Amino acid sequence: MISQDTYRKIRTSMIVISLTFGTGVFWAAVAAGIVRYIVHSDEDRTLLFVGGPVFVLYCIWCVARLPDMLRKAGYIE
Repeated sequence: MISQDTYRKIRTSMIVISLTFGTGVFWAAVAAGIVRYIVHSDEDRTLLFVGGPVFVLYCIWCVARLPDMLRKAGYIE
């Protein structure tokens, strides 16, 4: 049987990871689209060299900051 504490940790992790991944993909695509529009570069190259680093940095920021924000909003315990 899974304890209540383990269940809470798994639930918190899944919420944070899913929100981080979803919003990370969104902001990486937005950043790559803006750079692609300004520089007129190739889509694959822009997604790789702009979208990739934006996604990684945004995910690191979300994992560090999102649990506090979600606790304050009441989504997680």
